[in-house]
Amino acid sequence: MKQITIIDQDDSNEITLYDAGEESILREFEGFEYPEVKSVIEDVAGKKSAVHVANKFGRRNMSIIGDIVGSDIFTARRNLLALLRQTGSMKLIKLTTYDDLLLQCEADITKVVAPYTHTIHNFLIEMVAPDWRFYSQTEHTNLSADSSQVINNAGTERTEPVFRIYGPFTSVTLINNSNAEEFTLEYGVYGVDEGDYIEVDCLNRTVMLNGITPIYSAFSGEFFSILPGNNTISFIPIGGSAATQLRTKWRDAYNGI
Repeated sequence: MKQITIIDQDDSNEITLYDAGEESILREFEGFEYPEVKSVIEDVAGKKSAVHVANKFGRRNMSIIGDIVGSDIFTARRNLLALLRQTGSMKLIKLTTYDDLLLQCEADITKVVAPYTHTIHNFLIEMVAPDWRFYSQTEHTNLSADSSQVINNAGTERTEPVFRIYGPFTSVTLINNSNAEEFTLEYGVYGVDEGDYIEVDCLNRTVMLNGITPIYSAFSGEFFSILPGNNTISFIPIGGSAATQLRTKWRDAYNGI
């Protein structure tokens, strides 16, 4: 990695570690290539036996080894330890790879080793990311009233989008033609008025009216993913007008670096 920035999401305090910077040298990385695979036993509904599944992704364990250097080495070491030992939220990890991919993930810092010495300070940082994927730092947006959108996931792994459908409409159906998954929204007797919207978060599996009111009962179908490459999303509103629009937000997803 050329650069790793660790950000505390509670107070925005951050520190940046460089491949060969004035205050740090990144030397070794583990766990960034591919996520771990966990084996699980699942009971199958209606069956007397269970099935062994060996291809479900688990958490991603990662570690970073490097050195703290420079003229103000003791201040840099204290700043690193202070940030990493803060509790209360997972850290946002921003990565710049050697081929200049700008990626990020959320991770919990599980171990920090930085021995106090009078010369170069070595450090070890271990962390666990509950989501196995790395995401692009750029969040993409497509807003249109067209009957379909082409969404490109430039990564190597599926990613879950956030859809926002602006009224008016009495019902609306979204279909990902790349994997034949779809869902339908039907809210109340009269539907959604102009000026209101329903937002569907496929990662967190939430359905909200105007970002405030949960209306999961309006949803039927699948919280679907965006596959690597181009995905054509069909947008089929009923009872709509020129104001009826679909906004799709997503990040490219990668299973490793």
